[in-house]
Amino acid sequence: KKQIAKAPINWPQTSVPLLLVSPSQTCQLKVADRKSWAYTDGSCQVQDGKTVFGAGVYHPMSGSKNQVEPNGAGITNTIGRAELAAIAAVLAHEHTYVATISLSSLH
Repeated sequence: KKQIAKAPINWPQTSVPLLLVSPSQTCQLKVADRKSWAYTDGSCQVQDGKTVFGAGVYHPMSGSKNQVEPNGAGITNTIGRAELAAIAAVLAHEHTYVATISLSSLH
């Protein structure tokens, strides 16, 4: 892989390299039917000065996009809880394959 440009974003004491590579050079599907998977992600936002946690679930085959409320309170209101709530929602709807970026939710 050849570095051909730097990302325009400079963080304090950090510069992120940008690699531009043709998909045919490096990308191979490891899952034959990726559209049958359900994709989850948790998030944290500040709304009106209050921290709000939530999560989303996307299922490409059906086109469904859903918001999941983790219903945490106080110290149980965390991004980890939001991630797990999304995974639980996927399993409750009998999806077999779940994709998440939350490594702690997998253990």
